[in-house]
Amino acid sequence: MEKYDWKTPKGAKIEIEVSQEHTEVVDADGDKVEVVKQELKLESLKVNDKEYEGKISGRKVVFKMKGRKAAANIPEEIYNIVMQPTLDRWEAERKTSADYEKSHNSVTKAMNY
Repeated sequence: MEKYDWKTPKGAKIEIEVSQEHTEVVDADGDKVEVVKQELKLESLKVNDKEYEGKISGRKVVFKMKGRKAAANIPEEIYNIVMQPTLDRWEAERKTSADYEKSHNSVTKAMNY
């Protein structure tokens, strides 16, 4: 888990703790199976040293404050650091998919003679 903090333009101090990978127990036809998920998860959120529950939605942290929905934009430099492992994984998946498609197309072309 990584911790990040920043101040909003209105002066609120935001502190978040984020995890990239977490384990979730799922029901697989009656068996309980632990699955490792690679996704961004907000573990804790503090606004001006008060604890809130929230989630990351796009480039914002969304939470409820005094019964109303509130959001704080995540600064670009922090967002880039937080998202880098996900972006790296997406790029690796895209490259693997492109390599597979290239191989598949060459085999298909060879078999069509």
